[in-house]
Amino acid sequence: MGDPIRTVIVDDEDDVRQLLKVRLERDGGFVVVGEGGSAEEAVARCAEQRPHVVILDAGLPGESGIAAVPAVRRASPATVVVIFTSDSTLATRNEAERAGAHAVVGKLDSLDLLVGTIHRLVPGHAPPPDKALQDRAEFGQRMHELLDERDDSDGEPWWRRRGTQSRRWMIVVLLVVVLPLLAAVAWVIAELAGHGLGLG
Repeated sequence: MGDPIRTVIVDDEDDVRQLLKVRLERDGGFVVVGEGGSAEEAVARCAEQRPHVVILDAGLPGESGIAAVPAVRRASPATVVVIFTSDSTLATRNEAERAGAHAVVGKLDSLDLLVGTIHRLVPGHAPPPDKALQDRAEFGQRMHELLDERDDSDGEPWWRRRGTQSRRWMIVVLLVVVLPLLAAVAWVIAELAGHGLGLG
């Protein structure tokens, strides 16, 4: 078994920091070596501790977590940066990637996904999570990304966009399958009602 993953947690909400700390320490493969609530503290903690990973809130007051990524990586080049955000849309992921972050995990996602992502990015330091659990978390993340992927032109998820091929298919299914099925059900109900009236 490798050494625990030395982790810094930076979020302006104390409750979120405590939740993450409890979850990571419960895993047994992590040790939290620093905490902070601002971009400046993120840079300072990483410079002091040189952690394996920093979990960095994207929505920090003042300078955002994403904007702080280059400074964090200059302070501790070997540290893996995981952006933890309530806005895990494709635009946010692209912005974080351009800034130099290694991964983005949504705050509404399962914390198992966060743990699995860190184990994947920092191998050899701690035992990986249960494979089935990791597979479920990764599947959930892929589905989340698919459903939440947005078009730059209108900001709508693909399944809500007007005029796309997927929307046309939904209309075809509605016309060819759903409406005839509803008509058949209505006919059966009418027939049953008519027979009922005839028997009376």
